[in-house]
Amino acid sequence: MLLSALACAVLSQVGSGSAAVLLLLVGFGFCGAMSTIAVTTVAEVVPARRRGGALGLMNAVVTTGGLIAPVLTGYLVDTQGREGYQHAVLLAAVLLLLGGTAAVTLIDPARDARRLAA
Repeated sequence: MLLSALACAVLSQVGSGSAAVLLLLVGFGFCGAMSTIAVTTVAEVVPARRRGGALGLMNAVVTTGGLIAPVLTGYLVDTQGREGYQHAVLLAAVLLLLGGTAAVTLIDPARDARRLAA
């Protein structure tokens, strides 16, 4: 997620061309792969009796983001034109940075598994 954040931050400042395509692939490709890692992590850490609820809650949060992002991006583009795309990608970079930092500092699978098993 942190690498995706960096790629999106740089992408928001790059025009077009092969560098922009590469940054787009890294920025949004790597963070997309996190969804499979997140599902696997939740399934491993959460006790079986709570697994369905935890996965459902995670899916609800992800789906809500999927509803908000296009609306917000459309608003930014409608009100700012081409710069709206830059701001949308920069906002994605900020959110990825916050999420990546939170993941690095807050997630401890062994501790979380012990706490949830209790």
